[in-house]
Amino acid sequence: MFEKDLQFSDLVNVEEWQDIQDSLAEVLEIPIRTFSIEGRILTKTSRSNRFIEEILPKARKNAGFCKECLLSSKVESLRYLSKEANIKCPFDMNTFVIPIKAVGERTIAYLVLGPVILKVRKNIFDYPKDAKEIGVRLEALSDILVEISLFSYNRIN
Repeated sequence: MFEKDLQFSDLVNVEEWQDIQDSLAEVLEIPIRTFSIEGRILTKTSRSNRFIEEILPKARKNAGFCKECLLSSKVESLRYLSKEANIKCPFDMNTFVIPIKAVGERTIAYLVLGPVILKVRKNIFDYPKDAKEIGVRLEALSDILVEISLFSYNRIN
């Protein structure tokens, strides 16, 4: 039908999308990013936090917690996702991936929400080994994890 498959940026003004994404992230109180179908980052992280900025880079580098983190600059594993996905993250957190569909039912991008904590926040004393592996004091990790939003299953749905 089309000479080329339409991309997200062909259908959406990415700067305007960034503003919408920023507003959505503030209302939901969670980080959000948008990825292309190839797994390239299309937007900057809305409502980033110290966990994303300080802990995840150390976790990927030092301990291998996140081999293909959904908050990195390129993620190959998104390519064939056709429906919503819940992905486990370090420290018992969850990240949600929502395909953005247009031009019929074709996925043109992915909205990545999180990480968030579902149901209950674990005790910080459950993480001393993890904190040591990534080279962070347990107290510092505790301060950072408190910033992560807590969601019920109903709220995330």
